[in-house]
Amino acid sequence: MRPWGLVLLLGCGGAGRDLPVLATPAARASTVPSPCASKDATNAAPSDAPTPDAVAFEEALTLYHRHDANADGALARFAQDWPHSSRLPDAYVARADLAFEAAGTDPKRLQEARQHYQAALAIPPPENRVWGYAAYKLAYVFWNTGDHRKALAALKDVIELGARYPDLDGAAKLRDTALRDFAPLFAEVGPPERARALFTTLAGDEAKVRAMLVLLATTYDEHGKHAEARSVFAELKVWDVADACVYEVRARHAVPNKNRAAEELELANCASRSGP
Repeated sequence: MRPWGLVLLLGCGGAGRDLPVLATPAARASTVPSPCASKDATNAAPSDAPTPDAVAFEEALTLYHRHDANADGALARFAQDWPHSSRLPDAYVARADLAFEAAGTDPKRLQEARQHYQAALAIPPPENRVWGYAAYKLAYVFWNTGDHRKALAALKDVIELGARYPDLDGAAKLRDTALRDFAPLFAEVGPPERARALFTTLAGDEAKVRAMLVLLATTYDEHGKHAEARSVFAELKVWDVADACVYEVRARHAVPNKNRAAEELELANCASRSGP
């Protein structure tokens, strides 16, 4: 399933722009911070007087903010005229966001977005401070085109970036967002028996791993992969004894045409037995 939805997902220079992303999990995608929300969050070099390349980039970015039809061309000229500028990754990301936005009505533009996000990734962190955002958005390009394994690899890159450079602007928050997105994407192609070990490697923290496993099992169930859902809930029941009742109920109701009212009643009974 690759439905389009509109959420506030901020890209380089994209403050306040509504960009189309995969509707699941759209709500979480809306928390991604803009790498261009401020000068300190981009690849702008601190200086008392702006450099010529910075001036050229800001002129192109102004067109982007105005939704000007000439914005993409201006950004392309900037990339051609200033190939060694520190703002080059920002220009690639801005062009990618324009193509990604246009793909909401013209899906062919996703390939253009992919090319620009990948170009931004060619300049490594920590010097490239929008690297994580470009990788995250690339994951959504792959997700929307059905290339789930490449999407998982891109999210994994974001997660590893946050672990390696936790002090890099936005990297830690972006890592948490990618961890939450990883589980439902893994449900598309990943086997349940590999999930816990992989999630532990990526997240480390046991509470985060449990949350990812619950989301994975829920996604399996919602996508009709009921046997996989039951397998994950059964593993959780053994691992997280305090909530064993909940996992047992969830596993029992991971079936086609489930009786949601009965499931909710049983879950309420679990809560009442566990006490305040």
